Amino acid sequence: MNHTVKTIDPVESRRSTAGGVVRTAYATLLLGLAAILGWLMLKPLIYTESAGQVLAPKYIISTPYSARVVEVNVKPGERVKSGDIVARVRSPEVDMLRATLASSLAEQNKAVADSRIRRAVAEATLPAARRRAQSAAINARKLGDGGCISGSLFCAEVIREEALSAVMVAQTDAELKEISAEIAGLEVSLERIQEIYSTVMKAFNDGYQVTPISGVISTNIAYAGQSIPTGQPIVEVLDDTQLFVEWVMDSSRIRQPLEGDPVYILDGYRIIRGKIADLLSVSDVAAESASIFRPADTGQLVIIKLNPGETYPPVMTHVEVRYNYWRAMDELVELYTSSMERMGLWSR
Repeated sequence: MNHTVKTIDPVESRRSTAGGVVRTAYATLLLGLAAILGWLMLKPLIYTESAGQVLAPKYIISTPYSARVVEVNVKPGERVKSGDIVARVRSPEVDMLRATLASSLAEQNKAVADSRIRRAVAEATLPAARRRAQSAAINARKLGDGGCISGSLFCAEVIREEALSAVMVAQTDAELKEISAEIAGLEVSLERIQEIYSTVMKAFNDGYQVTPISGVISTNIAYAGQSIPTGQPIVEVLDDTQLFVEWVMDSSRIRQPLEGDPVYILDGYRIIRGKIADLLSVSDVAAESASIFRPADTGQLVIIKLNPGETYPPVMTHVEVRYNYWRAMDELVELYTSSMERMGLWSR
């Protein structure tokens, strides 16, 4: 009985093995591409994700006058308390205004003093003028009762004296009234100039810039030697007790979020849970949406507050915000994020 022994060609065996590996790799690649394409098609129907930023109410410290920064006592990220001096400036505009107001005050005080002197002289001479007028009137009446028997020249002198004394009384009385009114107007003008001077000095505060609130110094800060136009910020103070996340919602969303809906905030490898606190009736440009292929995308602004127990990233941090369209998926997403946290891929 003949037994035929079948031999295996090693070349064919290697070809068969290599072909199987290639086919497996090719199939795996196709399945992976199909999965990626399927996910890219399904993702916009599941959730939306776009840029946001951690912000806080800010107070801008500036001067209403053109000035030059002499020194800055704070640096970005430093905490300050209400009443702290954060910078000092010097303003040639204020120096000129101060000199002009001081000159106006001096001139106004001199005008008030001169008017008061004239009023005092008028008040002092008015009683004498009235007595002179009374005496002239008495003499004129006597002259009228007895007739003008002493000659026409004497009669003319008596009548002239009566007329002159009456004019002097009327003139002094009118002058006294006008001087009093003039003094009242000068005093009002003087008070206004003094108020303006006090307002300027109080607003400028000798160049010392004081923060009215407690908080953190932002990165928008001037430097010593820098010239500051009117109204330009010298220092910005952020009130970090009222932090929030400002989210630019994607305009291609398929569903409008509601106040109170949960969101997930990604800060690097850290995931933070929050809720929509307010939907603003304004839009803004998504900072990371612009590219060389398409213009920047705009979207509605949304204010997000973190859940109790969560901590905010540093102020001005750029984050990614994810919002699930379907509330039924919240439990699945929570399970997924918890798994990622347990594996150490994400952190809280």
